[in-house]
Amino acid sequence: MGHEHSKRVEELLFTVGAQLFEAYDLRPSSSPGTRETLDIKVAAIIGFAGDKLRGSVMLAMSDRALQHTKQTPGESVEDWVGELTNQLAGRLKNRLLGYGLDVAIATPLVIRGNRISPCVDGETGPLTWAFDKGDAYAWIDCDFKQGVEFVETGAVEVASEGEALMF
Repeated sequence: MGHEHSKRVEELLFTVGAQLFEAYDLRPSSSPGTRETLDIKVAAIIGFAGDKLRGSVMLAMSDRALQHTKQTPGESVEDWVGELTNQLAGRLKNRLLGYGLDVAIATPLVIRGNRISPCVDGETGPLTWAFDKGDAYAWIDCDFKQGVEFVETGAVEVASEGEALMF
C-alpha cells in the first residue's frame, strides 16, 4: 500500500513542478520520464515530515534552465536551486493538505558534485521536465505511517503559490 501512496505523491510532485516552472516561463515539453545519463553538478534536497508521512525531495536543473529562471542578478546557482526546491516542496505541502496530510518542511541543503544521482528504492531515475531552455529533474523518497489512507478530503484554504504572507 505504501508504494501506491508514494506513486501518487510522485504524480502530485510532477504536477506542482510543472506549475512552478511555468511560473518562471519554462513550459514542459514532455510527460514524466527518466533520462539515462544526467550531468548534474548542483542540486538541493529538502526534507519534510508529519504525523502520517516523511520524506525528502531533491531538485536539480541544467545550467541553462537555472540561468533562465534566476530572478536576482548575481545570485548564486546554489542559492537559486535551494530556493526553487523550497518552492517545490511548499507547493507539494499545499497539495498534501487536501489529502489531510500536514507536513513541516526543513531548510534545503545544496550539494555540488559530478554526475549527482540519488538512489531511491525501486526507482531507476528522476521525474524529468524537458524544456526548450534546459531540463529539470526531481527525485522523491516518501514513507507513510502504517495504515494511513491517501484519500482526497477536499480543498483546503491555503495561500496561492507566489503570495507573501506576513505574520
